[in-house]
Amino acid sequence: MLERVTLTGADNTVEPSELRKLSEDFPFVEWGILIGTRLKAHRMPDVDWIHQLVEERFQTNNTMNLSLHICGQRLRSIANGRPDLNVTVGHQFMAFSRVQLNWHAERYAADVTESMAENILTSFCQMGVSGWEPELIFQLDGVNEDLCKAVMRRFRCSGLFDRSHGAGILPGEWPRSRTDMACGWAGGLGPDNVVEEFQKIRKQAFGPFWIDMETKLYNEDRTFSLEKCRSVLTQMKPFVGSDAD
Repeated sequence: MLERVTLTGADNTVEPSELRKLSEDFPFVEWGILIGTRLKAHRMPDVDWIHQLVEERFQTNNTMNLSLHICGQRLRSIANGRPDLNVTVGHQFMAFSRVQLNWHAERYAADVTESMAENILTSFCQMGVSGWEPELIFQLDGVNEDLCKAVMRRFRCSGLFDRSHGAGILPGEWPRSRTDMACGWAGGLGPDNVVEEFQKIRKQAFGPFWIDMETKLYNEDRTFSLEKCRSVLTQMKPFVGSDAD
């Protein structure tokens, strides 16, 4: 059953209030907010924008779905047990119910994986504020599943299938869902193909699941397209929460 649709990559090219309005029209949408080494870059909003988004969420009685997608040096800092995210979102962590760790198929040896898992656990305990325990999303790309398994010992985890490793390319076929965690699917989805590809994904899904997209939500000038977002959400609305074709 489709539970949510994650639209990733909103940045300073759109007003946070516009995301709130879409969330009110489509409560199943989740906004994936990217942060990495460079802020105020394409796809990665600056700190003030993130704070404004959290304020907009407050206007929805905190029902607006947000996930934090961590990349680059900020993710490596977490993996080293020295998180610096407090500089970015501070006490507003609780606005993000899910945190995705974007490794993009970086391979690590088994002993390094075990060490990184412990560091990730330590980092999130350090960053934690009272009552904040996010669901952690790991990429199921055939590379670092052992890292996810290690972290699952103490955190709620789910997995995202993205064979394109964030490049926005459709796979030859969609992977089958795992049965030990909730799963999502990404890679090449957009307003022009989301229904067709969703019909293929749902045949591979087990239990509640989500879909995620980013690359095809941008205009040619690299601005984030609210029009494309609305198109995707309108097309997917009939399928959310329903097992019917």
